[in-house]
Amino acid sequence: MQKIRQNTLSQLKKLGLSKHIPLPMLEDNLQIRPKIDVANRINILHLCYALYLRGKESHSFFYQIIQQLQLIPYLTHQEVLCFQKGMITDQNLIDFSWCKESIKMFLGMASIVHENLYEDFTECDFANYYAFIPPEKPQDAFINSIILKVTEQISRYLDFYYCFHWHLKHDTTDKGILPIQRSVIIERRKALEWLTHPDVDWNSICLDT
Repeated sequence: MQKIRQNTLSQLKKLGLSKHIPLPMLEDNLQIRPKIDVANRINILHLCYALYLRGKESHSFFYQIIQQLQLIPYLTHQEVLCFQKGMITDQNLIDFSWCKESIKMFLGMASIVHENLYEDFTECDFANYYAFIPPEKPQDAFINSIILKVTEQISRYLDFYYCFHWHLKHDTTDKGILPIQRSVIIERRKALEWLTHPDVDWNSICLDT
């Protein structure tokens, strides 16, 4: 993990963020979720984003798709309330609007898209990813296309976004260097935290710094 932290510091230095980071290093032996779990989470997040775009009244339409894709067992309690019950708050929609950043990170860790996630922090244009995921791509073909990066590579990204999040939240002296949306970094980190913590529910992911 010391090598991983050194990589993080090197990447942050390239961005002009070179101060000491008072954060513990990642735990050893991180476990990576199986690709079927990643595929199901991408599908659900895609539907969450679509609900944000279409509005609260579209929840029953998307719930039918969830049923067709047999995704009900993979929904969080909050997602069940939104899609099945139509109990959708304005905050839910705001949260769903950022799901595209988690999807972008998942697609990167799945070796489906190849972008420099150490340097590209612009809010993603989700239209660029439609062709890679259902319904544009058949579900079986989508799952088969997933080749998860090895644990060390994923850990490098996780530590980088963990420390980058700390800079954006705590280090006021560097906030003007990178004019980015903090939500971009938080959502990408959330995807990585979920990917490496198989026993934690999506809505229970810890994003402390």
